[in-house]
Amino acid sequence: MKDKHSDFIQENILHELTPLIFTSNRVSVLYKETHLVNCRIYLSKLVGVVHFSAKLSEGTTFTQGNILLYIEELRILNEVYMEQKGKVEAVYVKDNQFVMYGTPLILVRTT
Repeated sequence: MKDKHSDFIQENILHELTPLIFTSNRVSVLYKETHLVNCRIYLSKLVGVVHFSAKLSEGTTFTQGNILLYIEELRILNEVYMEQKGKVEAVYVKDNQFVMYGTPLILVRTT
């Protein structure tokens, strides 16, 4: 059975973006630009368990530097920070879900 999120992601990913500021994001996630204006998808760069920040949900607005989630790998919590001010448009994983390299985590629209 195909996942509706997989089709959306495959159709809309354009190219990889580099993190702007936070060095821990370079370890934890890949950014992919999408066909949607000012939207980027965060993909896991680690194999581990996702832990949400207390307020991560669709529609939540974050400012630059807020922690979106953590990816726990080998009992080390790797923080994923918001690179720019923006809003979470979609969450593709659940809290405490195991993820592999390349797993889509969230879709963020930057402002």
